[in-house]
Amino acid sequence: YQVFETQSENSDLVDNLIRFEDANCSVTYNLWEEGGNIGFNFYNKKSELITINKEKCFFILNGVAYDYFLNRLTSSSYNLTNSSNRSYYYNNSKNSYGNTQTVAKSTTFQELDKIGVPPNSIKNINEYRVNSKLIRNCDMPRFPGKNQTSRIDYDKGNSPFIFSNYINYTYQGKEHVIETAFYVSSISNLPEDKVVKEVDIEDCGVKTYKTEEVFMINKPSMFYIKYTKSSFDQKY
Repeated sequence: YQVFETQSENSDLVDNLIRFEDANCSVTYNLWEEGGNIGFNFYNKKSELITINKEKCFFILNGVAYDYFLNRLTSSSYNLTNSSNRSYYYNNSKNSYGNTQTVAKSTTFQELDKIGVPPNSIKNINEYRVNSKLIRNCDMPRFPGKNQTSRIDYDKGNSPFIFSNYINYTYQGKEHVIETAFYVSSISNLPEDKVVKEVDIEDCGVKTYKTEEVFMINKPSMFYIKYTKSSFDQKY
């Protein structure tokens, strides 16, 4: 696993989430996914509606801004089946015949440029990942042994990834902006057994004799890319 550690300013850690806030709202993150999930939960602290102006919200990575509002059309489809059955009698025997008709239906939704957040509730905005490409550094062994260190540290000035969300919202007729910024502070290559482990699955306290893999280092300020010896050169 290539594991990325991040730092953020003007934030705190609450309920295993990274939280930024102002007087009207709080914005929380858990980056721990492959590639880094920069999606956020927007919580309305107030007793009146807050509107997220999605057309004025951006994910910014190394100075390049990406729109949250993409003006997309989304379609969903389903089949509607109608059946009719009729019966008749012949020589005191009941006979039945039927007719079944299936009609395909679809619904199209236009992406909204504004999202309402009711009082004391949360809306999730999820669109981008931070990075999906492995970082190669000659001072960082690709496949370190158990007792070998494979890590590069950075500060904000030389970090390979500086990223943020620029969130514009309206409350009581006035626009506000909250910016939530991060930078990658270290990158490590770690053997699988230092990242995941197998644990027994229990059902109401009883062992099921099944196991599952769980992460041992899944901090909300971290994210990862999984790779193998055969796939490293393809991803790099």
